[in-house]
Amino acid sequence: REIHKLRGKIVLLQSFAPSSDEMIQASRMLSNHMPDVQMTYTIKTDGDAPNSDPSSNARQFATLPDALAALARTNARTVLVDFENGPIRNQGDLLKLLEVARCPVIVFGPSNLPTLLEHNTQIPPNTSVTSDG
Repeated sequence: REIHKLRGKIVLLQSFAPSSDEMIQASRMLSNHMPDVQMTYTIKTDGDAPNSDPSSNARQFATLPDALAALARTNARTVLVDFENGPIRNQGDLLKLLEVARCPVIVFGPSNLPTLLEHNTQIPPNTSVTSDG
């Protein structure tokens, strides 16, 4: 996608369950402790009551597809998600997230998902010849 002149947002994609400490710490480090750079996308589940006073950098969505649609329109620099607390819980959801994010996605928490991506970057050896002349 086209590169913006403005730096993108750090997006935390989460359910109403609290995010892991590691994810929160990473988001703070990535945003350089600037709260306006960080956004939280929260997906509501059946038993959750909506937050009546969300902050200006927090958005709530009824479904994961709604959140992913909004993420596709967001200038995101990095997306952070926690497998242990949701909302991404299976391979299909992760693939959809990777497709719409178009930026690095950092995954926290244990996962039973099979390996989705394999290491496929190869760096050829340096074959340039130098002369001692």
